[in-house]
Amino acid sequence: MVNIHAYQYLLNLVYRKMLSGQIVESGFFVFYLIGNGGDKMNKITSGLLGVVVVTGLVAGAAFAQLTDSASLTNIALSTGTADLLIKLTADPSFDQNRNVSGTLFDEQLIPGEFDEIPFDLKNDTTSDTPLILTGIIPADPTGNWNELKAVISCVVYIPLENPDGSSDVSSGWFTLEQWRSTARDLPGDPLDPDEEVSLILRCLLPGSSGNEVANMSLTGMEFEVTGTQAL
Repeated sequence: MVNIHAYQYLLNLVYRKMLSGQIVESGFFVFYLIGNGGDKMNKITSGLLGVVVVTGLVAGAAFAQLTDSASLTNIALSTGTADLLIKLTADPSFDQNRNVSGTLFDEQLIPGEFDEIPFDLKNDTTSDTPLILTGIIPADPTGNWNELKAVISCVVYIPLENPDGSSDVSSGWFTLEQWRSTARDLPGDPLDPDEEVSLILRCLLPGSSGNEVANMSLTGMEFEVTGTQAL
């Protein structure tokens, strides 16, 4: 037979010690006094219920915790700049812009002929940032823009490569109007920091052109190359 009084005394003792803070662990041993006979199963079941109740009481108690903190101090953050420089291939040094008036693109084109400008680009970025290159005509030039914008076509390509080649070596041909409306991908990228690339801008008056474009001109045209951080 189970000594009920002993069992209750054990539970009450544990509970009192828990309240007084003498029991600080989340679990403990409970001894069962199990007798012989047909009531063994009932006593095992009662004992398991006792464990659940007592464990729940102990687990629900609140305890103080020691804490400490560590910090990173004196952190400095800075941003880099995307800096793309340009020069004519024959120039000794790079600059932000290059005025080509009176040096190149001064031929009077006849149908089937082209003129071109060799130029170089340099990634002068202050951070470790490759640049993706695009080109656009950012504003309408003066002169016979409306008459010539859909007639003359231009391409940017890598020297000694085929202007009609793949996107690795050529931008593909676009009319002046198409270069004006949308920035187009240029070959030679991604351009790594301190890296330079040589390109050629070639503009063609198609052989199919006739007298409708004779004795016309464009002045003040700008071709703008943009370097965008590669992601």
